[in-house]
Amino acid sequence: MEFQSNSSAFTVRGRVSSGLGEGRKFASLSWFRSQVKELLGFEPYPGTLNLLLDNGA
Repeated sequence: MEFQSNSSAFTVRGRVSSGLGEGRKFASLSWFRSQVKELLGFEPYPGTLNLLLDNGA
């Protein structure tokens, strides 16, 4: 997975894992969703991506 910011890029390696479902509650809060939309310009998915990083990552 590559993430690009204004000045740098990096690679993260790992495995996607299931979680407890708690992130969905937070990411569904209206104030959180409106702040992400205002500050980052997109509407967040109501959940999280759990990534177990490989050693040395």
